[in-house]
Amino acid sequence: MTSLTSVPVVALLDTEHQTWRRVLLDRIFINSAERGLYVMVMSTLLGAWIGAVPIPLDWNRPWQVWPIPCCCGAVLGSLLGSSYSLLAQHFSFYPAQLNLQSRWHSLHHQYKTPPHRLTIN
Repeated sequence: MTSLTSVPVVALLDTEHQTWRRVLLDRIFINSAERGLYVMVMSTLLGAWIGAVPIPLDWNRPWQVWPIPCCCGAVLGSLLGSSYSLLAQHFSFYPAQLNLQSRWHSLHHQYKTPPHRLTIN
């Protein structure tokens, strides 16, 4: 699960936690690669969560033991999310304007943007 979520995030966003927060929690994307990364990470988590559904069923199958369905769901979710992100970037499913301006102005105080001061001489 860590290999499917944290490694791509560190590779694309570096280790600055403000950027992680902007992309993963606030969903403010600068480019389509960040949007694709968000889709991939969320689909991996959703796949692992859905993969846990067959665990409590009383089928007594060997593949039903705890980590196997969650791991398979995470891998399948990551594969589907990555495929969707690649197709969306190739066929331009994402909007041209990533709606950065309106959300950035509402949240700019949380990031490294210092307040603008007007000095009059």
